[in-house]
Amino acid sequence: MKSSPKCLGLSAGYAGTVKRLLSWHGACLYVACRQYGRAEHHDAFPKRKSSSQMVTEAKQAGFTLIELMVVVVIVGILAAFAIPNFLRYRAQAMQAEARTNLAGIFVGEMSFFTERKEFGNFTDIGFAVAGPGTNRYTYRTGLGLGAGLGPNGGNLCGSAGNCDTIQSEVPAAGAISFTGSVGIATTSSAGFTATAAADLDGDSTHDGWYVNDSKQGLSAADPNDVSS
Repeated sequence: MKSSPKCLGLSAGYAGTVKRLLSWHGACLYVACRQYGRAEHHDAFPKRKSSSQMVTEAKQAGFTLIELMVVVVIVGILAAFAIPNFLRYRAQAMQAEARTNLAGIFVGEMSFFTERKEFGNFTDIGFAVAGPGTNRYTYRTGLGLGAGLGPNGGNLCGSAGNCDTIQSEVPAAGAISFTGSVGIATTSSAGFTATAAADLDGDSTHDGWYVNDSKQGLSAADPNDVSS
């Protein structure tokens, strides 16, 4: 139902003015709503990219051959420095086996000497390597009282066969020769010398350590297979 000018309490002139204003505002609201609806429709359904655009962007996201070559060269340089250092640290960690076992031999020899007034072989002093079958070093000491025939040794060494030996088990079973300056391992009532030898890196130099009744020889390898 349309309201007459009389119902609004307005004269005919004012009624025409109001009608024109309402008509203008209504048109503006309609246009604004149409534009807003179009914007929402555009955001909700973005325009799909063409196949050529996607291929171009995929090419831009990859690496060039020169960039890959630079990365390979950098990795090679780092490996050239890292690998030798890693092998050296690994060999130094292996040397800890010799120092630890020779220190145990020293304790056993000194305890045995306290009771017998003489230094003995591995069986006499009750020495055995920790973790049988895993030792990398060959250990030698003098014959002592039992002539080296016990379960912990049993292999004679030297031209006169005057030392007891625990052979290496890793990487292969066998006896590694000791070439250090102290010479052959010995035991007597006056003192003892026990030695350890291993080939840590597959070259001609054998890593050598020793300990005697004065506890000498544990500070440095003689010869040193790590630095040679």
